[in-house]
Formats: sequence, structure tokens, C-alpha cells
Amino acid sequence: MNGDIKIDGEENNAFTGISNSTINIHPKQTNDDKKSSFVPQHITIQSLTPPSYFTGREKVLEDIAVALLTHRTAALYGISGLGKSSVVYKFAEQHAEDYQYIIFVRADRLGFDANFDKTCEMMSLVFDAQDNEDTKAVKFKAKIDELCANLPKNKRLLLIFDNVDEMERLRKFLPQHNKVNTLLTSNFPDIHDLGHRVSIDNLSESDAMLLLYRKANASDADNFDDIPAEELEAMKQIAHLLGFHPFALSIAGLYIRKKRKSFAQYLARLRESQGKILKDEKGADAYQHGTIYVAFEIPFNAISPSENLPAEEKNEVEITRECLKIASVLAADNMPEEIFRETVSLILPPQAEFIAGEDNWDNIFERLSLYGLFERNPSTATFSLHRLFRLFLDDKLKNECQTIEKPLAEILRKYFRDFDFTNKTEVERFLPHVGSFLDYLEESVRRTQQTDGKNKVSISKDQLKLNLENESTARLCDYYARYYTQNGQSTVAERYYECFKNICEEIGDIDQSLLAESCNNLAFLYKSQGRHEEAKPLYLKAKDIFEKILGENHPDTATSYNNLASLYKAQGKYEEAEHLYIKSIDIREKKLGENHPDTATSYNNLATLYDLQGKYEEAEPLYIKAKDILEKELGKNHPNTATNYMNLGTFYYKRGKSQEGLELCEKALKIYQNTLPAGHPYIQDCEYWVEHIKNSMSK
Repeated sequence: MNGDIKIDGEENNAFTGISNSTINIHPKQTNDDKKSSFVPQHITIQSLTPPSYFTGREKVLEDIAVALLTHRTAALYGISGLGKSSVVYKFAEQHAEDYQYIIFVRADRLGFDANFDKTCEMMSLVFDAQDNEDTKAVKFKAKIDELCANLPKNKRLLLIFDNVDEMERLRKFLPQHNKVNTLLTSNFPDIHDLGHRVSIDNLSESDAMLLLYRKANASDADNFDDIPAEELEAMKQIAHLLGFHPFALSIAGLYIRKKRKSFAQYLARLRESQGKILKDEKGADAYQHGTIYVAFEIPFNAISPSENLPAEEKNEVEITRECLKIASVLAADNMPEEIFRETVSLILPPQAEFIAGEDNWDNIFERLSLYGLFERNPSTATFSLHRLFRLFLDDKLKNECQTIEKPLAEILRKYFRDFDFTNKTEVERFLPHVGSFLDYLEESVRRTQQTDGKNKVSISKDQLKLNLENESTARLCDYYARYYTQNGQSTVAERYYECFKNICEEIGDIDQSLLAESCNNLAFLYKSQGRHEEAKPLYLKAKDIFEKILGENHPDTATSYNNLASLYKAQGKYEEAEHLYIKSIDIREKKLGENHPDTATSYNNLATLYDLQGKYEEAEPLYIKAKDILEKELGKNHPNTATNYMNLGTFYYKRGKSQEGLELCEKALKIYQNTLPAGHPYIQDCEYWVEHIKNSMSK
């Protein structure tokens, strides 16, 4: 750490959520809090309950137990729909007495971040504002070590990562403690790189028939002694046609029960239909047998529109169809009900009053869940569906979903907020669904390009282009990028900041301030990575736009000058930086007043520039002026005031006033420690200066 470090408010921006001077405050967690925090046995945000009529899988359960006993890891691989999660739930139920803690994390790409953070909160592990994925992994493994240190002698800890689809990303989260058993599941065979191989396949013929019978009759029966030979043969044929696939058999059984069909009647329907094989997003076969597709298609068609229905029921069917379209573009787990209700109300305005009726909405859900296609969680007001059925919906409805794109973008934009660590739960409720929707919009471009290649420009895999370019989608990209910026995942953030900017440039009638904001946010990211030459034209473009639409004397234009000045300062272009800082000060003094906190920030920033150049006589009165304003307007215990204390303290130290400098830095440190999360960079910087000044004074 060098002696020129200064913390200032360079990016304090009225038109962006990215702000170095906007400090998020969280209550500190003391060591006593950590020791007394209750940690439940089941650490998960969902119930680890095996499904009704769980059938077979004795060999797989035994293989998992042996792998964990001998290798401490088990990596369960099999195609989608084989019941890997159900097997994990069953294993956790059977071996609950062996484990003091069972930690379950849903680990697919879209849901991992939110699920992991919430699970960690249940472990009394709350991450700091500046934590990125790497530091989270380190803290997570340290927390696992802490839990293991207090385990009874005969107990262990079971860690489950379910539905892993990014192997290398997950590797950093895997602990090596000898009291930890790690169980992983995935649709991809690469999972065996992370743990001891355990495989799962389709059911045996007898288990497949038994599962079908149990689902069709809501029975725990263990045999078929009372079934007529014709029905028994039909069951066997259905099991064969469905490839002994458990999820397909469950859907078939539920349909037979709800429709009061015989096995022979269902078999006839199955044989009449044409099947197809689908691929998932990474190319793995989702269906081993084309007939499995039909197992989903039969109940799907049962809730499709029909002209021969009473008016009220016809309304329900029409609304249900729109809900299926929405589900086909969202993430499969924990889909908020308000997305469905409000989006369908926009799509079907005449039905809005009908949808608002709670009983009507309950009827719509009953129709959705009639054949086991959806599950509803009343406590969280969310829907979930099996990922395999989600893939089916995507294939079945991909040519119908254009009608939902704009209203869905509008509703997601309504609920998906700018992430600032104070609204973590609210943002992460919608985060995976925004990600899935943006993925859908990108994939739609590729589908169009494939079907009409003559008139389309080839899109590289690294280029993100969406087929819905409007203000709602632009803002979704912006907030999605901001979330990942705050969480230290700059690659994802850059991708969506670029998309935010590209959309703003493509829309002719968009508010130009939004375009300026998109340029500013991407420039901020580049600058934070040291990519100054890439940041400069974007900052200049933002400045030009604000000068054009707001004029040179608007506070937002002043903020743009301030941002560009911060870049010039970082590049050592002090004369250009000084000119812009002074220009920003003049505007803020006139428009906001000399005693406004933003004006104080400008004073502080110009002072840091003079300080850096050794112009101490010019710097000191600006530091003091900023201090007086911040103390009066924000208070003496505000972190922004502490920033000024620290800057002024280090200034005094360099000017030979060590005692005055130490007092101010200690004052700043105390404020930071009381207002910022442990480990925050401001705390670390301030601790360095306090220790450095003390050491110099003792010599």
C-alpha cells in the first residue's frame, strides 16, 4: 500500500447506482453473536422431503452410502428426470441420525448465487458488501471448518450441491475437512471430476410398473395381485414406451388418476402420438425415448384452449396457457406468483378483474398443478416445476412466446431493483428469473438467425444481442450487471453493461439520459479494472449527452465532469482533471449550494488531486471546507464524513502533523467499524494508516 492512497467520491453519480461515495450500512456481527447463533440441522431454504410414493433406488442409495464412507464424496450423474434430487432427499431422510448438519444448496447456474447466500445466512454466515465469489468460497469453507470443530464424535456434516452445471466454478466451494461428506448431483458426466462416481439410470421394469401404479392409484401398494391381466400388460407396455423414466411415469400416473382412465386407454393414447427427442442447453439428451415427450404432451394438451367450454372455464384455460408461456422463459424454481398474475393481466386486459379474484386464481393454479406439472409454495407465494418439463415447455411454446415478451419485461422491470445490499432478499427473489428471461431473449435471436440466415448477421458466442430492445429490457440488463458488479463477478457484469449500452443505442426514441447512464456504468467498470483507454470514450460520450440534453450547468452534467476528472487523475493527466473538477464545483455551488454534500464531495476530490501533486496550500482549505459541510449536513458519525477525516488525517501526517493526523484517522476508523461490514476496504485502508502513523511516531 503506498502513501498516496485517497478515498474519495469520484463516482457519486446522480444518474447511476454505482457510487463509491454511497456506502451501504449493515449491523456488525460480533464474535459473541457468531458463537451464540443457532444453526439448524437442515440448512436449506427448501424441504428435504422425498416425493410421495418414492419407489426403488435401493442400489443407488447403497452406492452413495459406500462412496461417502470410503471416499467422503459421491458424485451422482444421470440425465434429467431420473429423480436425482429425490434420491438425495431420501438419503438425507434415511441417514439423518448420522449427521449433525445437512447443508443443501441448489447449484445450477441461474439459481446458485441467491440460493447459496440464503443457505449461508442460515449458517450465521453473512457476507460483506465487497465479497466476491472467491472470498465467499473461502469464508464458506472456514464456516464449515468451524461447524466441524464442534461436532460430537459420532456425527458428521453432509454437504449437498444439487444440479451442478458449472464444475470448475463449484470446485472452489468444496471443503476438504475429514468430517465432511460431500454429495453432488448433475445432468453432466463431468461431475465425476469433483467426486467419486455414482450413476443413476432408469428404473427396472418392476419398479417402473410399481411407480406407475402407485401414482395412478394414490396407493403405497407393493404388488399387483388384484390387477386384471389386460391392465397389467398395459402397465408393462406403458413402462417400456416411457423408457422406465420415473418422471414421465409419474406424470402418466397422475394423468390416468385425474382423468379416470384405464391403463389400456392411456396406452392407446400413447401409441397414437408421435414423440421427439430434445436437447438441453449444453447438448445432453434430455429424453432417451421420444415417447417421454408424449407423456408431457398428453396432460399439456388437456389444459389447452377449447371452444366447447363454459365462458368462465374458458377464461381459466386461456389464462393458464399464458402462464405456461411465462413459465417457459423463467427459471424453474421459485417463480413468484406476482409475475404471473400481473403479466397475464397486461396480456389479457379484459381478464384483469377475473385474475384479481383470489378464488379464480386458485382455480388457475389447480389447473396448472392438476397433472403434477407445477408445485405451489403458499409460504413464499411461488411456483416451481421440474426442469425437464420446463425444457418441454420451452420447445412446445417457443413460437408463441413473442406475445408475452414486452409485458413480462415490464413486470420484471417493476420488481427487479438496483442492488444495494439493503434489498438483497427482494432482488434475489427475481434474480434467476431475470437471468433466464435474458437468456431466452438471446436464444430467440439465435433461433431467428438459424431459420432466416440469409438476412441475418452471424452472431458470435461472445456477443450478446437480445431480440427485445426496449427500455424495460435495457434496465433489466443494467440492474442485472450492477448485481454482479457488487458481487465481484466482473465478466458477467461487463457482458450485460455492454448489452445495456447497445440497446440504448439501438432505440431511437429512448431517453438519452439512459444512454448516458449506460456509457457511464460501463466506463466505471472499465476504470475499476484499469482499462482507462476503453473507459475514456464512454465517459466522454456520457458527458456530451448530458451537455446536449441538460446543458452545461446541470448537476448531472457536473457529475459527468467529476467522473471524467477521476479518470484523468488516475491517468496522471492532472491539468485536465483540475479543469473538470473546478467546473463541477462551479456548477454544484450555483445549482445545489455551497453547503450541499455533493458540493463537499467535489471539494474533497479536488483536494485529493492537489494533495497528490504536492500542492498542499491549495489542498488544506478544501479538505477543511468539505469536513465542515459533511459534519453539518451528514453528521460526525457518517461514513462519508469519516472518508474526509481519513483523507485530511493522512494529509496532516505527510505535512509533519502526526498527532493531528493520527487522531483523525482513528476517528475515521471508529466510524467505519461502527457502520461498515467487517473487512470492508475502507476499514483496511484506515487500519493501515493508523498503524503506519503510530509506527512512524514511535521511531
